[in-house]
Amino acid sequence: MSETPFTDQYFGTSPPPISRRLCEKAAQQNDELTHAERWLLLCQGVAQGQFLADPASRTEENVNLALGRPPPETLAKNIELTFGGGRTSIAEVLRDYWDPDRTEQLSLWAHECATLCWWTLHTGAVYCQPLAADVSKAVGDAASDLAGELRPQEMAFEKAVTARWCADMPRPQPTSEAYGGDVFALQEASKTNEEWWVTAHEWKHKFEAEERELRKQLRKKVDDELSRADKADLAAVGQLRERMDVEIAEEAEQDAAMARAKAEEEAREEEQYQAERARKRRAKAEREEQQRKKKKRENEDDNDEAGGSAAEDSDSESSGSGVSLENMFEVMRRHPPTRESAAALDRLDRERYHGGETAGR
Repeated sequence: MSETPFTDQYFGTSPPPISRRLCEKAAQQNDELTHAERWLLLCQGVAQGQFLADPASRTEENVNLALGRPPPETLAKNIELTFGGGRTSIAEVLRDYWDPDRTEQLSLWAHECATLCWWTLHTGAVYCQPLAADVSKAVGDAASDLAGELRPQEMAFEKAVTARWCADMPRPQPTSEAYGGDVFALQEASKTNEEWWVTAHEWKHKFEAEERELRKQLRKKVDDELSRADKADLAAVGQLRERMDVEIAEEAEQDAAMARAKAEEEAREEEQYQAERARKRRAKAEREEQQRKKKKRENEDDNDEAGGSAAEDSDSESSGSGVSLENMFEVMRRHPPTRESAAALDRLDRERYHGGETAGR
């Protein structure tokens, strides 16, 4: 009898490939998942895969995790600081500000917190952790979609607040219940830069250790179920793995086709853009030539013409630069600060204030 665990035999030793199509099914027709499909999701080895595969795992904390929200203690502190009034939960916020909609009463910081999935910029930089690198992003997206279906009122509230925050919303003054200053600065000032560096790395190591332990537990759960599975379910695993290879290949072709179409569209837009710039340059040169020939108004204010031309050029060259909330911490992840750089910032702060003490520093 083979000593190789059933999970390794049927799914391999690392998270098995999974298609976007199956992840979408898990989010939209979850009750139709087969045993083999649920095992495949569990073998992803992350809480998001467990959330999709096992209805019993959909606790309040795991719903928040699937939605990309902070861990419980951080979530409570963020709400207490930005919403005030002793509120420490999303349920309390909805009770006081939703149905009917009273979001116009919220401060800028409350809007920002709800828009950033209940993070603040500071706590996100310290505690937010990405999905495991060896797991498909589609698993995380599907878990978020399913969790959102379980919390429709919360999703409606977040959508309304995000729309106000992203628009040129009025900036209401916070009530006496909520903090009225810069939330990022207040949270950051409670420790030195080096202390925050240590906190962030300790949290990262704790998160990674918990993730490794969860992966072991999930694979053990699948192994136990495979050991009791009938021949039909075991055969379905092999068929599912083959189906995943086909679907992933099809999705790769679709992605490549979309990328080519996007590149072609961008090339057409660039060609049109350059043609329009050339047309405006010619028109500008013609106007300047006419001015030189006519010489009718020697004291004419050339700035009007130059300003108009510059405005045209500026308009033609401007482009939107919307910020993706999903990638707001990507730069920090790619270029993480070192403990030495954090300590250097502390020294600069002390020098800036000539040895005087600032709040929390």
